[in-house]
Amino acid sequence: MLDLWKMKTTYKKEIDKEGKKEILDLIKMNKHIEIPPELISNFLWIDLKELKPHEQVFFKRGTGLCNYIETFDRFFVLPSLIVCKNTFTIIDGHHRWFALEKFGISKVPVTFVDYESDRILTNRMENISKKEILEASSTGKLLPPKSSEHLVIDNNGQEYPIIVLSSICHFER
Repeated sequence: MLDLWKMKTTYKKEIDKEGKKEILDLIKMNKHIEIPPELISNFLWIDLKELKPHEQVFFKRGTGLCNYIETFDRFFVLPSLIVCKNTFTIIDGHHRWFALEKFGISKVPVTFVDYESDRILTNRMENISKKEILEASSTGKLLPPKSSEHLVIDNNGQEYPIIVLSSICHFER
């Protein structure tokens, strides 16, 4: 079960207007998101070079995150990257991955998920398949930025941006 504090800190600028409304409604109702425990297989700090992106990043957004991180003297926090446990494909967190690489941070926090689960959607319209995403990752022919907006379905059938599965992680520059 994910706690309310994590949801509040995780969501600041990561979701669209509709997603923000959902989270604000959750916070007001003081509810938790319940997911099947087998959806998350592990959390590890791993070598950044082992991860495989499936989409490009908006350079301006990536450098914006770098600029934000630079406002901190020494320490900062970011959500972990969401990664497929079988292929090491980055599912969520391409801009965080970009920024961490720019800062020369070699070990990054990863929440591994069962990407084959039907509880994970590629986006609300499902106009891109998981197969296409994994193929882009394995071939290096990256999709355009924000081609996917992965969602997770909780035990009540409600959809949330997949970043809710992330852990908040502490870094030192």
